[in-house]
Amino acid sequence: MAKHYAATSLTGGGSGALDKINGALLSDGDTARVTIKDTGRTWFFHLDAQSGLAESPPEIIAPDSGAEAKRWILSRLAVDASTLGTAAVNDMASSEEGRAGQASDKVMSPAASKAAFDSWVAGKTSLPRQAILTGKVADGLPAFLSVSGNDVQVLASEAEPLILSFAAGFEAQGGIDYFARLTDHRTIANSALARGVRNYVFAERDPDTGAVSCGVTDVPPEYNWKREGMDILTAHTTYAGAYGTISASSEHNATWPAWKAVDRLTNVSGTAWITVSGTTTGWLRYVLGTPKPLAGYKLCGRNSVLAANSEPKDWTVRVGADAVPDVLADTRSGQTAWTANEYRTFMLPAPLVCQSFELNIAANAGYTTYTQIDEFVPLFSEDFFDLNNYTMHGPDGSLRQRVYLGFADVSAAGVVTTARGYALGDLAVRNVNNGANLAANLRYVEENPFGAGAPVQVGVDIYVAGDWGDPHWNVYYEGGWSVRGVKASSFRQNILVVAGLSGLCLGGVYSGSPFTNGTSITSAPARIKCRRAF
Repeated sequence: MAKHYAATSLTGGGSGALDKINGALLSDGDTARVTIKDTGRTWFFHLDAQSGLAESPPEIIAPDSGAEAKRWILSRLAVDASTLGTAAVNDMASSEEGRAGQASDKVMSPAASKAAFDSWVAGKTSLPRQAILTGKVADGLPAFLSVSGNDVQVLASEAEPLILSFAAGFEAQGGIDYFARLTDHRTIANSALARGVRNYVFAERDPDTGAVSCGVTDVPPEYNWKREGMDILTAHTTYAGAYGTISASSEHNATWPAWKAVDRLTNVSGTAWITVSGTTTGWLRYVLGTPKPLAGYKLCGRNSVLAANSEPKDWTVRVGADAVPDVLADTRSGQTAWTANEYRTFMLPAPLVCQSFELNIAANAGYTTYTQIDEFVPLFSEDFFDLNNYTMHGPDGSLRQRVYLGFADVSAAGVVTTARGYALGDLAVRNVNNGANLAANLRYVEENPFGAGAPVQVGVDIYVAGDWGDPHWNVYYEGGWSVRGVKASSFRQNILVVAGLSGLCLGGVYSGSPFTNGTSITSAPARIKCRRAF
């Protein structure tokens, strides 16, 4: 059985040194951890009994006695939090993870590769976890995702490497983060892209080899303390939508068809599904274009005085591997006292990969004419980043090392219309409304620069007379209510920017903004400032 050793220095043969351990006691596969007390810097080694390589600390260390061919090989290097702001780990098993997949004439030597990477790390005062650290930039924006023909390319080179940190939890010395430095382009073939929807591009590190590959999924990752699922369906205007097709056992009439349960409209007359008159049982079925992991669902009560008695009370949910949902996934009963526009969320014990799912209603709360549902919202969860433990998990709970790089929008015909990378580091500044002026009494929905649903702290500035400043939010009454200001916040998976009813800002002492006293601003450019909150 392999043994684990602890040491307080690398070489020198003194007490606590790694090379002091007698080679005769060591076996292939033994591990060692060396922690320098003064700095907290930590190295991790494994023993290769057949190595025979020349000693070259810290990568290769030979025991001072009984060495034979045995060598301690550096597995990973932990950098103390006092140096980097968070303990970070660089996997040195392959000298540099970015080498995977490169042509042999383009691979840096192990010594040069390690020296280049160490030099880069040493120059940083802090490194965000589970992040894109650096990559190709153009006009101040990420440019490491591009379209080539109808394929998606992840761009990287020696001159403009793509450097990633993969969070892998915690240990006694702090967080564990594996770095990857990609220096060659990666292509995601058009055949791998889902049609008619947004594809989310990721880089995945093999924990055994350190090799990094790129891929896509049409379910964005979830960053949370527990799985709650992601609402990804786009609004239906008919039975067929971007992600699949909905049907029902019956429909009241043409005004209340099945697809209105997924039209994303609430508190609006005529936007619900209602069963045929005289029937209070029935089903709603959704067949996806491609299988996805269903984590749960939401139901919304119709905006109606009948909501308390005509919403579902008892039902089951079934899922299927094809177009027929035949596996029981959930059972609910006694769901009464619904109110108009009320949402209720129901989670499955674990995500279930399926191509179809069906809500089968056995009874409502007593209304005898029909049963109604305003909205049926499936919640999907593929990759889940656990903010408690800083680990990424697949739908079955297995650990993954994935960092999401950006997205590509693909038409129903398979044409890639957009490829956009996520922000580098932990701070991003982006124009609102594509740089055009904001107007009063309007809402602007912007992409989250760190990815759909990524936790961020967000603020907003407007541009007035050559200066950027916080417009604040001001409400006052002077012969009528006046609301001036601009606010930005996370909303669903995006960033929502709201301009005040009466204007964008009232200057100076009236609002606390930095602009000239008394100035009423009704139109101006705006920018959001987003900082990752994890």
